[in-house]
Amino acid sequence: MWNTIEHVGDPVSVIAHVRRAIAAGGLLVLTTGDVRGPLARRDLDRWDLMTPPEHLFFFDPSTITRLLAGAGFEVRRIVHDGLVATGGPLLSRPVQLAASALSLGNVMTVFARPTGRPRGRLASRLRPIGRV
Repeated sequence: MWNTIEHVGDPVSVIAHVRRAIAAGGLLVLTTGDVRGPLARRDLDRWDLMTPPEHLFFFDPSTITRLLAGAGFEVRRIVHDGLVATGGPLLSRPVQLAASALSLGNVMTVFARPTGRPRGRLASRLRPIGRV
């Protein structure tokens, strides 16, 4: 699910649907911005991924982990390997490669495996960082 979860109106339902569809032993991989990453923390109002109304939800490692756990996934790894920039020195390919290599990107890739069963109450308490 590359750059998808932040665009959907009901991420809890979407992830629950994915959980029902994924085979035992399967792997869910998704990417989304990290609202608590270094670039967002520097200036959230001007963060390159702060683009409502396209982005309806904003996640950090903690909230994406709660979302996935509530649907019955166990996060195995989160890597900050992507960088989205709309201007300035961050547009340069060498800077983007360096940020990815150092895990300083503003996009996180999340790897999760299905667990035995969903945790419904946890999903119902999910509160993404922001909704527009």
